[in-house]
Amino acid sequence: MKKRTPMQVAAAIAVLVIISTFNAFGQSLPLTGGTLSGTAIGPNFIQKGSMADLAATGTLTTNGNNFGGGALYRSSQSYTSLTTSQYMTVDIGSTSLTVNVISFGTNWSSDARYIPAGYTIDYSNDNSSWTNFATVTGNTNLNPSYTLSIAARYWRLTITALQSGQSICSISGFQLISTVAGSTGLDYWVSPINSAGIFTNSLVGIGVLNPSAKLHVDGSGLFSGNVTAASLVSGSSANGSNIFQQVAVSNYNGISGVSYPGQFRWYTSPNNSLYKDAALYQLRSYDLGSTTEDTLISFKGNGHVGIGTTNPDELLSVKGIIHSQEVKVDLTGWSDYVLKPAYKLPALSAVKTYIDQNHHLPEIPTEEEIVKNGLNVGEMNKLLMKKVEELTLYLIEKDRQVDEQKAVNQQQSASIQAMRSQLNQIKRQIAVKAAKH
Repeated sequence: MKKRTPMQVAAAIAVLVIISTFNAFGQSLPLTGGTLSGTAIGPNFIQKGSMADLAATGTLTTNGNNFGGGALYRSSQSYTSLTTSQYMTVDIGSTSLTVNVISFGTNWSSDARYIPAGYTIDYSNDNSSWTNFATVTGNTNLNPSYTLSIAARYWRLTITALQSGQSICSISGFQLISTVAGSTGLDYWVSPINSAGIFTNSLVGIGVLNPSAKLHVDGSGLFSGNVTAASLVSGSSANGSNIFQQVAVSNYNGISGVSYPGQFRWYTSPNNSLYKDAALYQLRSYDLGSTTEDTLISFKGNGHVGIGTTNPDELLSVKGIIHSQEVKVDLTGWSDYVLKPAYKLPALSAVKTYIDQNHHLPEIPTEEEIVKNGLNVGEMNKLLMKKVEELTLYLIEKDRQVDEQKAVNQQQSASIQAMRSQLNQIKRQIAVKAAKH
């Protein structure tokens, strides 16, 4: 085996730990301490203590399809896809190695559709004559596991049936575990000699002798690549009178004056008036080349959320523009009472007098009030609708008055026309009498 420097080993361990969330085997395999010790068995793993996974260093052949290196690689993206009558064969390279446990799972570890419903497990020393070890039908177990004591070089898994409605199954994490002579228990772990390696259901401690999680670190950590985790939890620290907890994911490039660029921060400081709401969560960022941090989102312990502000005074406070396709506001009541017969519509002369004296419409907040207190969208829409309905009533009244005036005008026009006719008739009579004389 090629010798690796301590730095290479440490970097590989960090990568291995991050991708170790995949587990298809249901084994309880503790690892404590965090030291790299054990015997190198092959290019894919290191055996520590009493157990060795022979499949991890074996050779896989199949008439199905391999993805991410196939079922022997210890990665959540590695599996062998098989359909009915297809098989996968593992060559462990020796006829003298005894297999004590056989186990495998499916790439979709919580989806029973992709585990085979029927299969056989056979072994051989010449890859020609095969002996059956197990024949299974009606399988629903996501992580089949068998104990045995057989020494053979070749091991074959053949699919005889798929789950109902499925066209393939996926085999992942295929293990052939051998007990090392003179040792007891299940104390083995897979090393990150290549990028597909993972710890299999182990607990790793860095700076702690009794780890309580997959990765338990007592101290600071630095990752140069991406980190994916279901949750990140830190311990508490003290800073003067501020007692706080912090979870931070940073991309710090050494810019002077920027302490916590691009990070998520959680504070709890019940003894400090600055954080009197007991908790403050912040998502912070900064511009490259700048020494100024921008708080993008703040979450306060009283339930207030701020976007662009560190001091949200309502359940949601936004400093900036909101772009939305639709906004709904719950209201109590509306202004339709204006259109009911009992409503007394103010006289326009009274409205004019009010405007002359106050320089704004009745019931509408002044400019000073809006600037100081902001605009209540729901209440303002109610007031605006009230004014629209009042304006509509004014227009209806004016329209009625116009119609009445038209009727009066038509009557007067008819009277004038009749008077003109009478006048013309009198003029003709006078002209006839004048002609006779």
